[in-house]
Amino acid sequence: GISDHVSIGDKAVVTGQTGVMSDLAPGAVVFGSPSRPHREAMKLQILYGRLPEIYNDIKEKIFGSRTAAVIAAISS
Repeated sequence: GISDHVSIGDKAVVTGQTGVMSDLAPGAVVFGSPSRPHREAMKLQILYGRLPEIYNDIKEKIFGSRTAAVIAAISS
């Protein structure tokens, strides 16, 4: 929903079920609740998708690739 006294800029895009709590600039694209700018939300989704890969990279750097493989085999 859109809160009272919030202005939506020209050509702004607000997806369904988005909680808009503050003014939106012209041309803004937002989604989610609370609303987030499209670019910021996409970066977060990409980062969340890469977390297992990042975790494995860190394990390899700390423990070495051989130990990381043993840890992965034990934890799965």
